[in-house]
Amino acid sequence: MTNKNDIVGNRYGRLTVNSFDGYVKVSVKEVKRRSVYKCECDCGESVTVKRNSLVTGHTKSCGCLEKGKEKHGLRSHPLYSTWLNMKDRCYNPNNSHYQYYGERGIHLCDEWKDDFKSFYDWSIDNGWRKGLSIERKDFNLSYHPDNCCWITLDQQSRNKSSNIKIKINGIEKCIAEWCEEFGFSHQTIYSRIERGWSNDILFKPKGYRRSKLDKDNAESNS
Repeated sequence: MTNKNDIVGNRYGRLTVNSFDGYVKVSVKEVKRRSVYKCECDCGESVTVKRNSLVTGHTKSCGCLEKGKEKHGLRSHPLYSTWLNMKDRCYNPNNSHYQYYGERGIHLCDEWKDDFKSFYDWSIDNGWRKGLSIERKDFNLSYHPDNCCWITLDQQSRNKSSNIKIKINGIEKCIAEWCEEFGFSHQTIYSRIERGWSNDILFKPKGYRRSKLDKDNAESNS
């Protein structure tokens, strides 16, 4: 029997599968029922689609692909990719960063989740420019106007590293302080932490390859 949730989080064309939505009969005469799923289109519309239509590629959008419909005309704007990436890490269990967002209950507010234009208007009114990154002021709260701002990537990396303290040789400092002491970028160290590097090898020279013993120690300490 097919797992009813096995395609949740998958993308088919412009559609992202959000949840299983039951079964339907295609016609009165048909005995076999078809599973259907709630999907969200890149244009912001929500639509319910049969599983077979998704996996065979028969249905690739809410209809906007065929009609050439675009609600806001801004799909080529850099903010559109930002919006899609925010949604993916909050709602797609297959996203590599889902554990830090959706799994922790971090979502997009209703105002932004289904309306890119609303997110776009807020961004323009609140100082967005090319090269800036969206930041949540409180990392435990979701994406919404009162909890977000636009900052440089370096500021974002420093903010993250300032909230994580690690102990090396019995001395505890925030990542930003250790980075300054050892001459590492915040991005490099934060990436190593996400990949499970233990504190004792965290500031090894670039190009260092963890041995199996390193990895076993990291797993045993997690």
